[in-house]
Amino acid sequence: MAVDAVRVVRFGATERNLHTIHALAFVVMFLTGIVLFVPAIAQIFANRPLTTAIHLVAAAAWLTALALVPILGDRAALRRTRRELERFDDDDLRWLRRRSPAPQGRFNAGQKAHALVQAALALLFTVSGTLLWLGERNT
Repeated sequence: MAVDAVRVVRFGATERNLHTIHALAFVVMFLTGIVLFVPAIAQIFANRPLTTAIHLVAAAAWLTALALVPILGDRAALRRTRRELERFDDDDLRWLRRRSPAPQGRFNAGQKAHALVQAALALLFTVSGTLLWLGERNT
């Protein structure tokens, strides 16, 4: 006898799209960034202007998509997710300390900390990338 599988949807389309955009842009910018800034790999890919262009287009597409997804998508779901990620409670601290099993909501404390680090790195990479791009244009 077959049992129907129950599918629990943890994230909506807007959240999945935001995650996919972030992941794809990260991979493209990481790979092109390695080519641009590691001399041994840069020698293999001799076309620095093309690699730089791909890197910059990926960065611009990433920033544009990060702005458009919340505008065009389900803002209420994104706000709900943001609120869940921003709140650390006693259960989260217990989970991080691993002293006792602690009940967790949709996100455990590790996922909340990871989201915080990702947001900080996104801001850092945006600022540092902008400064590098402006500096490279003026030299």
